[in-house]
Amino acid sequence: MRRARSAAALLATVLLVVSTGGAPAAAQRSAAGTVYVSTIPAVAGLAIDIGGVVQQTGPDGSAVARLADINGMPHRVSLATGTTPAGDAVSLTRVVPGRHVPHESHLSLGLDLTSRVRLRLGQGTSGVPSSSVHRIRLHSVTGQVLEVDPQKHPTVSLLARRTMLQRGVLAVQRVTWSVDRLAVVPGVAVTTQHVKFDPLGHRTWPLSMEPVHGVVTIRTVPSVAGVVFSLDGATITTGADGRAEAPVDDLNDVADRLRLAAPDAAGGLQVSNVRVTKLPPRVVHQRRVLVAMDVRRPVAFRFVDLAGHPVPLSRITDLTLSAGAASVRLIGSELTVPAPLLTEQATKIGTDWQTRAITYTLRSVRIDGGQAVFNGRQRFTPSSSGTWRIALAVFTLTVTAHDAFFGSQLASHLEITRPDGSRLPLSLSASQARRTPSLVRGLYSVQIDSAVLAGRASVLVSRNEAIDLRVVTLWDAVAFIAVVLLIVVGAVLGGRRMSRRREPTRSRR
Repeated sequence: MRRARSAAALLATVLLVVSTGGAPAAAQRSAAGTVYVSTIPAVAGLAIDIGGVVQQTGPDGSAVARLADINGMPHRVSLATGTTPAGDAVSLTRVVPGRHVPHESHLSLGLDLTSRVRLRLGQGTSGVPSSSVHRIRLHSVTGQVLEVDPQKHPTVSLLARRTMLQRGVLAVQRVTWSVDRLAVVPGVAVTTQHVKFDPLGHRTWPLSMEPVHGVVTIRTVPSVAGVVFSLDGATITTGADGRAEAPVDDLNDVADRLRLAAPDAAGGLQVSNVRVTKLPPRVVHQRRVLVAMDVRRPVAFRFVDLAGHPVPLSRITDLTLSAGAASVRLIGSELTVPAPLLTEQATKIGTDWQTRAITYTLRSVRIDGGQAVFNGRQRFTPSSSGTWRIALAVFTLTVTAHDAFFGSQLASHLEITRPDGSRLPLSLSASQARRTPSLVRGLYSVQIDSAVLAGRASVLVSRNEAIDLRVVTLWDAVAFIAVVLLIVVGAVLGGRRMSRRREPTRSRR
């Protein structure tokens, strides 16, 4: 019994070894198979290297090769040549494996085809010789742009077919071309015998030049009247709604040829930073363009005090404004003429151009070295008015001077020293109070010429005030000295008289 079990175990071991040793051979035999190749698009007569075996595709663009090993075939297929039998350049862009079948490999080859095309340019009805054309811009449906000088390079290479992977399947895209720009004399455009030219199978592309007339419509953002544009030597002026329309001889590339003829517009406005954008046409032979601009308005400044009284411009040292991150500073004589301030600006939001009104904030106004406004409290939008009325925090002093002894009002010269050290001379009247020009907040020093004593005083100006200076004049000093002398003389004389009265009394004794 034990011998029978040992024999059975030995037999099982032998069978396991035999079966294991035979597996690699079986696997090796299963690697052989047939490779089926299809080109997308179908190209006949194309030489393809299939795992080291070169085969030519048939009329349907397919080829078959039997190989001893078909493992990893997507990486073992390549083009044996770079051109098709028709002479088109070909490139392999991708290999897509097909359904799985034992001992078979199905592959789809994605190809891009590029054709050599000769440009045949004729003058057509334009009357312009084709030799005057030095640049043609070609545009494909795939977005490729090619600029060609037909005089130097009359033959061009154009992509004709392109393969794309859509949901795991290779699809062919037909690539057509058109002409969208011609560099030649004004008034001449390019047209083709075909609306869309297919380079594949066509070795010559016939082009003809023809004049194209039409209407150009201009819309400005912001809407500004009286803006003058130039187009091929002619001028176009916008109306009250910021729009203009004019006939043109050449509709090609109008947006690139439109120029701003002058910076001045109606109402004293100024425009700058012009950006031209093409808009879709609404009718045949029309070009619509949108012109985005910056608009400036001359703004005059009028300064008043808190009571509404005018403050002369000659008193203003400088002025500072801010509009967002930008700031404007005007100094001295610049304030005597209107300043061109940015009032409206075209801003692109998404795909639309919109008008943005500019608002200015008053930051500083300096008078005699002092600050005359509170930062940020006054705002102004230039589009609403051409004059900015600015209220200044300035004050007045009403000054009188009286004699300290006699109490009479004095006529004299007065000098006020401002916080910046500059001096303001004034004349005081004996009949009425003198009012000073507007003063900014600060500490002022006042000195009167006719004073011998108490002729200087310090005044903190923070509101409208009236001050009365009590001073000792020269006549006060003379009168004081005279009084003192009289007192002294009187005392001396009185003392002598008292002495004389005492002497008889002593002699009697």
